[in-house]
Amino acid sequence: MLKLDALRRLPLPIPDAALRAAVRDIETAESSFALWKQSADLVLREAFDGPTPQASRAHIIDSSRILRQRLDAAGLLDDPAQIYATRYPQPIAVRWSIAQNEWTRGHGEAYIRAALDCYETLLAYAANVALALARFRGLELSAASDLRRKIRRGQGPTIGTWRAILQEVGGRRELRTPEGASSTMGRLGALLAESSDAAAASRLLSDTRNDLAHQRTILEPQEVAERISDALGLLMARADFLMDLAAVHVRHTVWDDLTRTATLEVQHLVGDRVVMPDATMQGDAPTIEEGSLYVTDLESQFHLLRPFVQRRQCPECHNLSTFHIDRIVGDKVSLRSLQDGHQMITDDTAAFEAVGLL
Repeated sequence: MLKLDALRRLPLPIPDAALRAAVRDIETAESSFALWKQSADLVLREAFDGPTPQASRAHIIDSSRILRQRLDAAGLLDDPAQIYATRYPQPIAVRWSIAQNEWTRGHGEAYIRAALDCYETLLAYAANVALALARFRGLELSAASDLRRKIRRGQGPTIGTWRAILQEVGGRRELRTPEGASSTMGRLGALLAESSDAAAASRLLSDTRNDLAHQRTILEPQEVAERISDALGLLMARADFLMDLAAVHVRHTVWDDLTRTATLEVQHLVGDRVVMPDATMQGDAPTIEEGSLYVTDLESQFHLLRPFVQRRQCPECHNLSTFHIDRIVGDKVSLRSLQDGHQMITDDTAAFEAVGLL
């Protein structure tokens, strides 16, 4: 017989909102799979009930169409490239798909450049989310001070800037505990952990980017492209937790003071699509801003990404795009698109000053 003391010693997961949601999703999936199996059994049982062989054939094909589409869709989830293109945060997914298109055209320098753009966007997105979460937690990052100096000098951040932010987060003592390591900040900091395979992949990608920046000739483009592909694929796999950190664009909010809940009209910026469908979410804070980007972390809390990451209409391509600060231009600020590198100038400097980037 299991005693109470023994139960108390069991290392049970913390039953927070994220865990409860995950368990609910597992139970929903189990129920859905059972229903799909029942549907498949029914189609097979009715296979010979038609008045003619032709009618039976048509019935099987028609009634199994949705089942077969579900099978095809489920099969795509076993393809990492498909997951990266459809489930990762929009800027990363867009860059990944561009790189994949170049790969199918040939493993040359165009692919290498597109893959390195994807790598930089992945680090930039993760680092800017880390900056937003660090501000929420009151963590001072020396790498953020280095970013501020580069912005003020008009140089702008580099891959090295983003790497330094993530590596400093990973070195924080408070994130080395089991609880800290499993938190959102802990996952971000662990991405480029020293001596990890992801850190080695990051160094290879950064070194190649540096070679191109200094106009060093790539002597064996196909061989280099294959190494770049392997390194980028590994880093994308290690960054799978970013699927839970896709930005949410809050388009409209309605606060109910009696129930203390906010009804949010949002767009989840997920996948490589340009147009995102509208959705509804519930929040628990009256301060959620209309028009701003948020992430919901692994602890199910809303965190404001502004001004680190903003969604604006690009003046160059006129698409809605996600931007981060790049550099000072006179008394204005230049923003850079994560999706395509397009630039836009804004005089909205107050928010950057408020978070210490200016």
